This record gives sequence, structure tokens and C-alpha cells, in this order.
Amino acid sequence: MLLDDIGKYIEDNSKQATVLTLIDIAVNDAISLDAGETKEITAGYAPADAVVTWDTIDCEAYAADDGTGDDLSKDITVVQAVKAGSTVTLDVTNNSTGKAYVTLLGVNGMETTRPIGTNVFLGILPASAPDACILLTEYQGAGSIRTSGGVAIEQPRLQILIRDTDYQEARKTSEEIYRLLDGQMNETINGVRYQKIEAQAPPSILDRLGNVDQGERYRIVTNFAIMKELG
Repeated sequence: MLLDDIGKYIEDNSKQATVLTLIDIAVNDAISLDAGETKEITAGYAPADAVVTWDTIDCEAYAADDGTGDDLSKDITVVQAVKAGSTVTLDVTNNSTGKAYVTLLGVNGMETTRPIGTNVFLGILPASAPDACILLTEYQGAGSIRTSGGVAIEQPRLQILIRDTDYQEARKTSEEIYRLLDGQMNETINGVRYQKIEAQAPPSILDRLGNVDQGERYRIVTNFAIMKELG
């Protein structure tokens, strides 16, 4: 589905690095791990409704608790085990044949800034949508064409509407989405091959809703012509 594909593409390309806060221990505290032992460490982030995944962890490990002895850093693995609410649980494992003292230097995550259903919506903008949001809608494009190989190519049109109480923020978001999508060629998105995504014009203001007392909301739109395989 067109909206699902492009919405997911926007979501996947709207991530920013964020630093997670260790909860069970402090940064630079050593964790004692016997050979083959795994311990769970919890890290948190804010705000609680953010869409965050664990990305990387900086750590070092040595055979002695004073940071001396053999460097065992390469024998330590860290994987995300559970994500719940505003925390992620990390499994820290000592794969060496001896005791290791692991020091976590920092936990880094990737925050999705435009998650579908939170501030990106497909087809319909719910009444509960925040003032600052993105709406994707499809409308009639050109007729389908069939290549010499028998592959049917759809040519739908897509409108992306940006709404925000701040005109400059609305314009900034519109330009970011415009640059992300315009000119994409032969890109596989969500398992579907898109031959071409082409903006029909640069982003332009559609209207301004409300007034100063009610809270103004600016709406900026960009229309795209698309050629894609069935899917």
C-alpha cells in the first residue's frame, strides 16, 4: 500500500541519536561477570512516549576490578532484551573463559522523531492528532502501464500535508520531507520497488487555520507523482 510504504520510509529516515540513562548502575561503575554469565542492565529515556531503540553501547572490560590485567572488551556482548514503557533492558554477557569486570561508558539509542500513529498519519487525520503533524493522502494519478516484461506499473499521486502552529517549523518539516522523497529512483521501499518519486512543485502553504486567540495552525502541502510496481 502506497501510504504504508511512504509512511514507513519517512519513519525510518526520521531518527536522531539520543543518550539513554543507566538506571541500575552509574556510568563508569564496574559490573562483575563470571565466565559465561549474563546480567541485565536497565536504561531509560525521556519522554516516556518516545519511540527509542537501543543502538550502541560503549564499554570496556578487564580481568581485574581496578582496570588492569587482560583487556577482555572484545569478549563482551550487549544485546537489547526487552523494551517496555520508557526503558530498555540490555543483556551484558561475558564470553571469555575467566572473570571480567565490565565498565559501561555510555548507552546510545536512536529515537524515531516521526512515528506512524503519533505524529504521522495515513489517509485520515484524527481529532486527537497533535497540532504539529504530518498527513499522507493518495489521490487519482495516471493510468497503470505494463512493461514489455509484463510488470504492471502504477502511477498514483501522493499529497503530504504538514501542520504546525509555527510557520517556520512547518516550512522546515516540509522541506525535509521534500528533500527526502523528491528524485528517488529505483528504490525498494517496504518491499515494493518504486521506479520514481517526483515532486510536482516545491512545498507551498495551503492555508492558516484559526486565529491568534484560538491558536493558529499553518498547513503546507507537497504533491508527488509516483511510478511503482504493484504491491
